[in-house]
This record gives sequence, C-alpha cells and structure tokens, in this order.
Amino acid sequence: MKKMHYYLLLMIAMLVLGGCTEMNQTKTSDTTINTSEQTEQSIASATAEEQTEDGFSTLENNNPTQERIDYLLDKAMYYYWHGGDLKENEREVFAGLTLKGDQEVREELLKQVIRLDPVTTDYRRSLASTKVINNKLDEAVAIFKSVVEQEPENYQALVQYYVYAGLLEGSFDETVYKKMETLNKAQTEKFKDGFERIEAVRKQEVPTAIKEYEENHLFILLGYALDDEGQMQETLINRLEHALKLLEKNPTAKIIVTGGVPKKENTEAKLMHQWLIENGIDEKRIIQEALATDTIENALFSIDLANELDFSNKITVISSASHVRRGKVLFETADRIINGQLHPQGKPKYEIDIIGEPDNEELIKTSTEQERLVLYRDLLRIEGIWQYPNLQR
Repeated sequence: MKKMHYYLLLMIAMLVLGGCTEMNQTKTSDTTINTSEQTEQSIASATAEEQTEDGFSTLENNNPTQERIDYLLDKAMYYYWHGGDLKENEREVFAGLTLKGDQEVREELLKQVIRLDPVTTDYRRSLASTKVINNKLDEAVAIFKSVVEQEPENYQALVQYYVYAGLLEGSFDETVYKKMETLNKAQTEKFKDGFERIEAVRKQEVPTAIKEYEENHLFILLGYALDDEGQMQETLINRLEHALKLLEKNPTAKIIVTGGVPKKENTEAKLMHQWLIENGIDEKRIIQEALATDTIENALFSIDLANELDFSNKITVISSASHVRRGKVLFETADRIINGQLHPQGKPKYEIDIIGEPDNEELIKTSTEQERLVLYRDLLRIEGIWQYPNLQR
C-alpha cells in the first residue's frame, strides 16, 4: 500500500514538472520571437538604409559622422570610375583624355563632405581637383589658396596652388616657388625638372612617320577605354593600326600593350594582344600589362615591366597625337622614379621618345593650353600629389 502511494505521488510530481516545463518552453519560445523582431527592428532603425540605383545605400543623419563621410567619399569615387555623360567635356576640354566620372555629381558629394568636416583640408583639395577636371580653374585656385592660408606648411597644397595659379594667370609666382624650396628643396628640384620637360615637349611637333629603329627596340602602346560592351573603340583601333605598321617595319622589336580597366571580362591589353596576333604579329613579341587604369599607371607599370625584358634600352611610346606628349613626360618621370630613386645609386635607364597616331592635326603641330593643364596635373599626380588624397592618385 505504501509502495502504491509512493508511485502515485511520483506520477503526480512528474505531471506537474512536465506542465511547468511546457509552460517554460512556451514562454521561452514567445520571448525568442519577440526578441528576434526587436533585433530586426533595431537593425533596420540603426542602419536606416535605402538602396539607390547606383548600388549604394543612403545613410540617415543619425549615423556617426565618419560613417557619413566615408559613404560620401566612396560614392564620389564610384562616380569617378562609373559616372555619367562626360563626352562633351571630354571632346571640348581634354582632347585625348578619357574622363572617368560625373564631375558635377562628385563636386556636390565633396561639398557635403566639407559641410560635415570643414577643417580637414584634404577634402577641400579633393573638391579643388574636381574643379580642375571640370574646367573651373579659377574656383580651384581659390580653394587651394584657402588651404595654403590655413596650413602654410602644407607642401602639397602649396605646389598645387603654385601650378594652377600660374596656369590661370599666365605666369608663375616666384615667391611661392621659393617657399616650396624652403619646405622641400629636393622635391622642388624634381618638379622644376618636370616643368621644364613639359615646356620643352610642348614646343616639339609630334612625330607620326613610320620608320626603322635600331635592333631589339621596345615599343609601348597605350590603351584607351573600352566601350560599355567591353569592345575596343575607334581611337584604340587607330592606335593599333599605327603600331602594327611600326612592328612590321621593325621585325626584331617587342611591344608592351598596356591598359587594365575591366569591361565585360575584357581589358584593353587583352584585346590589343589578340588584335595584333590576328593581324600577323608573333605572340612572343607582345607583352601584356593588364593592370594599369590610367596613363600614370601605364607609365609606372610598363617601366617596371621593361626592367625584366632584354632589349636595346630605347623605348618609343605609341599613342594618339593628342595624348602622346603626356606619355613622354610621364614615362620619363616613371623611369626616374623607378630606376633613379628606388634603387641605390640608381639613375634613369632608358632613352624614351614618342610617336603619335595622327588623330588631331592641330595637336601634332602645337600644344594647346588645355593639354598644358593636363600635363602639369598629371606630373603632380605621378610625383605623389594625389588628386584625391588617400583615395585616388
């Protein structure tokens, strides 16, 4: 009897415990659901993101300041590479230069960054650089001047002010140059050499004639942006046809084809390589440089690649006549940087000349003020003064 009573009490206890467990499980489950919903709502509230057509998400003002700045800068760089219609500006202002983005949109994005942080001068310099590209030189100079007034020891801003004010006014300020020498004499000497080379190449007519070179010559062919379908545009095909004639005339010569902006799984270098092979050039004579995204990287990466090749140490840069003067200045500078600075007791290794595909009769004979502006701008960039500090050379 006692044993039956014991078992009965045990069964009742188990039933009670089971009911409590079920209630606890239900409570736990309900709590989990509520917590999950609250978490999703918190995340949605915290991020407050809304997808836009360009693939970015908009951030509300309750995001931390640096997050909003980074977002705006990222979007500005997106427009640098993927922006809208610049063909008119490209044709009329920068002949031979492939512009990378919607400048007006980028100006507005950078203005928003400056509203958030009006103290950091790198952002103002970025805005000024955009105005240079957008042919608003007077506005750019005013911004560079304000940066120099705020930071008199900012060497890079001082160089930018010296160059762009000089181009705007038609003469360079000797007082500003002496200040540059005081801050960094060695680098200022390099700039002086570059400025002199710019003015010298501007006085020269661009050679276009097909001719024979010494044995084992090296040609470097500069690419041009592919179209939206990842195919070569007329400008690049014209350059290739000129290069083909040179290679046929010089059967021992090699050629580096340089250009690495990807479009539809193609690069300029890849398509140039294919085109030359299809037109009878031995594949062993062609070297691809498929990383460069602009003329500065064409120069830096191609000179570095040339150091690995066996050739006569004489290089001819091939491009459109409207573009190739810039090629000469940048390739000579890249040679000095890579072979004259980065190696102990180094010095420039190569004799560099140019040949232009005759795309523009006017620019074959004379250099315009627009070309002069781009020559100076890109010299600053290759010497380490980035258009968009810490973002884009």
